[in-house]
Amino acid sequence: MTIYSQHPSRGKVQILAAYQSPAGLTSATVTSVETTDDAAPIVDALNRVSTLATAPMSTWDERFEDIETYPAEHLEALLSPDSRAALLTGDHSLWYEYVKVLFHQALTDLDGATAPQPQTVRTAIATEVATEGQQLAAEWQRFTANVRPAEEGRRVWDFDSPTILYGATELTTRTRELLDRTDRTLPEPDLSSAVADLRLLARAHHRRSNRAAQLEPELLSISFDPESDDRHFVAVAAPLPFPGGRPDWQVQILHWIPDADDEAGETEAGERVLSCRLPAAPSIEEINGFLDLCGAQPELLAIWAKTPVGETLSGTPFVVSE
Repeated sequence: MTIYSQHPSRGKVQILAAYQSPAGLTSATVTSVETTDDAAPIVDALNRVSTLATAPMSTWDERFEDIETYPAEHLEALLSPDSRAALLTGDHSLWYEYVKVLFHQALTDLDGATAPQPQTVRTAIATEVATEGQQLAAEWQRFTANVRPAEEGRRVWDFDSPTILYGATELTTRTRELLDRTDRTLPEPDLSSAVADLRLLARAHHRRSNRAAQLEPELLSISFDPESDDRHFVAVAAPLPFPGGRPDWQVQILHWIPDADDEAGETEAGERVLSCRLPAAPSIEEINGFLDLCGAQPELLAIWAKTPVGETLSGTPFVVSE
């Protein structure tokens, strides 16, 4: 609901909050820090916090015949830091639970960005986060229960025109629709497991050192493509328990081939070369250790692609199963 920015002023850097109010566009100073290097990570985290808090309130849940709103339970994390752990629980839907774990990451990053700052700055940022939460909760009550919020200091939110930071790709309609498609395809008893797997992958992706590794939430996988001449890439993939899906966790070696559905031959599709079935979900450290190895030695992918069934990928504990 709020957009944050930084502005040099009198030898310091102000952190500003801009939002719609009954009087129109309003800008207010949140706090001041010493340098732009201090301000940048705080501003970035604040923008992600506000965007991730606002987006589920501003989107219809269209997975099934009856169109519903998404829950607003995540707002409690803005009002009470002790409730943040709840962002890593629940199984409402793949998209909403994905947003919640990203929201948790943004709040954690905000803590890290403000930790080196004086207590006065930390207090001002905490007050701003709580204010954003209070105002969003009040606007949600107005929308869902027709409870008119107080006009003084009001930040206006509109379901059809929310203020959301540009560039948040995980919140695009396409990402949500792809996750919804996966959601609808999953047998209902498997949704909780799929949500837990996506949460694990999202947390691993956030903590990765191999910055080229990409999370594909709708596929429940993290892939890494070194873009080498031999065209191999890898994926760490969670189960997709539906026909044609995956029955278990896997490490996969894949190869780019021309897409058979593209008559012009301009696109490519990933063809699986081999799979290593895992007996249980890997840890975040195991996922990122493997991705780090791939990033440091991309030539291994072509070597691994020739590994026979029953043997391990060299330098890893993963045994080729098919």
